[in-house]
Order: sequence, then structure tokens, then C-alpha cells
Amino acid sequence: RSSAHFRTISDPASRTYMEAFPDHRAVRLTELEWFLQTSDCFRPEVTGAPYDGCGAEALMYKLKTNSLMHSDAFRNKHSVVIFPIWGMPAWLNGGKGLQYPPSDYDLWRNVAREIAAFYGQFEGPDFYFEIWNEPDFEIFWMGNTDEYLEFYAETARAMKAANPSAQVGGPAVNQWYARIDADRDPLAFELIRKAAAEGLPLDFLSWHSYFSDPAFFKQAKDAYSQAVTYYRLPQMPRFVVSEWNMSGVQTRTSEWAPLIMAEGYLGITRAGIDIQTVYSWVDDHPLDYPDQTYYGLLTQEGTPRPVFYIHQFFDSLSRDSQGIAIVEAGGAKVLISKAAADGNRYKIMFWKPVTQGDWSAPKEYRITFADRGLVMVQGAYSVSDGLHTKQVSVSGNAISFSLAGNEVLGVEVSF
Repeated sequence: RSSAHFRTISDPASRTYMEAFPDHRAVRLTELEWFLQTSDCFRPEVTGAPYDGCGAEALMYKLKTNSLMHSDAFRNKHSVVIFPIWGMPAWLNGGKGLQYPPSDYDLWRNVAREIAAFYGQFEGPDFYFEIWNEPDFEIFWMGNTDEYLEFYAETARAMKAANPSAQVGGPAVNQWYARIDADRDPLAFELIRKAAAEGLPLDFLSWHSYFSDPAFFKQAKDAYSQAVTYYRLPQMPRFVVSEWNMSGVQTRTSEWAPLIMAEGYLGITRAGIDIQTVYSWVDDHPLDYPDQTYYGLLTQEGTPRPVFYIHQFFDSLSRDSQGIAIVEAGGAKVLISKAAADGNRYKIMFWKPVTQGDWSAPKEYRITFADRGLVMVQGAYSVSDGLHTKQVSVSGNAISFSLAGNEVLGVEVSF
């Protein structure tokens, strides 16, 4: 189902977000981290706030006046909303910098409780509080492993005390095996061990993956599952890939981007990831920011990139579906979704990478359905540099079509 990291930085892209899908499974929002990081001081002439305020009062004012959760239309568009918590303002850590933990945990616990209680008033989606963002990178976290684990414990306990339905987890590392300290275990394993030993709430485990191999999703889930079992955590947390995309701007801008993105979605599906939010719905870095561009499914002008249609194809497979079958033959990938409301209707995605020779030259393919007579084919599209109508012919119980080596076909058939 459609799920993405979303920022309200482009009106055209925001309109598409609200209009292109009936709903979204999950969204990762940066509003809480932004309000937290900018709560050092309110100046009326800049913010329009009715008072000069700093600290917790300023933070709560921002939440009460500017949170997207006040919008019924936006809130009810989602089943899950993920809020990363990172960036300590000066009033919480003595001005050390955003990358440092609080210096006053009594004050921070009060703030964490207020945050959890604030979001707890809203009905609709489940709220996931992701404790920090990529603490394995010094640009986000300057503490050590034990300081992160302390911060997690204090935050998780405080939020659960104020709002038992709040979902808490982490550690949102950049890669599933990432460490803070070289002489310690990967941070997620450290967190699992501490949660098991101290009875800490750990509703979900999250990580990021800017993948070169889609098998990394299953490797991560398998390793985390084994650690949960080994350390005897009372229940298996949900597995959340809260940021993911292709690695490298050259890949994201290549002719192969749609096909590689399809492999990524397939890797997530195979791994049985509970929640994923692709990074990002819309470009949120300037074009002169080295290697940080072209992450968006849409441009800031609201123009869909080819990868947007891959996102859309996979979403359509999961809607009104009894389940998805994955078939591989001769290097080709075929995903088949049977409609729940009509057992004679199927949605199909097909691609076959061609890495040698003239991959741009279309090749002929044929898919045969055993013992079923095809009635019609409708809505046949392919993705390469955009969304294109595709000619698919029907002969008995088979469909035939041509496809270039970097294209993905989406088609609906009825028997």
C-alpha cells in the first residue's frame, strides 16, 4: 500500500498526495522533530505567535496550532503515522547542539509525556514514535551507545505512561547493522538486549535502507527476529523500514530507476516487512546538494517521476486483493493479485531485466494461464521514462506483449 516520507514543502505535490490515492497505509512526518528543534524561542514578528515564549510552552503552542493532526482529512487518510523524535533544542541540553541528548531528564520526561498526551487525543491512525533518527551518524547523534539507550529508555517509558496506546520504537539506524561505537554490537541488537533485560516497551524496530541489493530487507528482518528470540523479548516487535530508496543519485536518475524500484518493493514484500515508508514523496533537498537529490517520487513542481508509477502499481496490487503470488521464470518477475470482490479478475506486474546487448530494444513475451480462458485485457501500462499505454494481445489463455529491458508492465485481466 502507498506509504511515504512526507513533507509539506510543495503545494502541487501535497495536492497529489491527498488526491492520487484513496488512502495511504503509513506516513512518516517530520512535524514533531521540526517543532522540537525550533522551540528555542518564539518571536511574534517572525512567527505570528501572540507571545514571546521559549521551551516547552513554545513547543506545545506549535503542536496545538500547527500539527497536521488537526486536519481530519489528512489524519484519516492514514492507518499509521510515524513521528521521528530527534534534535534537542538548547533549553533541553544546555545549548550543546541538536545532536546531543537532554541534560535534564526530569524536564525531558515531562516534555515526552506532554507530546504523547497531545497526540493521544486524536482518533484514527496509530501513532508511532520513532526515538531518534540515524543515531549512527554524527550529524544526528554525538552521544555514545549507552547514552542512546538511556535516552530511548527514558523517552519510551514516559510516553507509554502518558499514552499507553502510543507505539514506541527505534533506533532508525541508517543501515540495519549500523553501530554507534565500533567496539559495541549493532545498535538495534543493543536495544533489543536492553529492552529484554529491563522490560522496556519496544513496539517496533526501525531502520533505513538505501539499498544496492533488495535482499537486504530480508537479511535485516531475519537477523532482528533471531535477536528478539535469543534475548527472549516477550513479543516480536513490528518491523518498520521508515526510510528507503535506491543508493546513489546516478541510480535514481538512470533509465533503470523504475525497474530497480520495483525490485525494492518486491524485496520488501518478500521479507514480510510490516510497515515501509519510501523516502520521499517529494524532493526535499536543493539540486546543488551533493548526492542528496532526486529522492522524490514527485518533483517539487508536482511532476510524477517514473518511480511514482511503480509506487502506484504496487499500491494497486494490494487493494481489493485476496493475496499476491510471486512467480519467477528465466529471470522474469511476475506478480499476480487476485481481486477479493471478483475471483475472475487479476492484476499483474511483469518485468525482466536485460543487462546485456541492446536492452532498449523491445523483446516479445508471452504469459500463459493454465486451464483458464481469457475474456479481456484492460488497463495495460508500462513504465520506463513515464507511464505509457501498452498494447497487449489475447490469444486463448495467453497474453502477448513487447517490453524493453528497463520497463515494468502493469495489466489487468479477466477470465
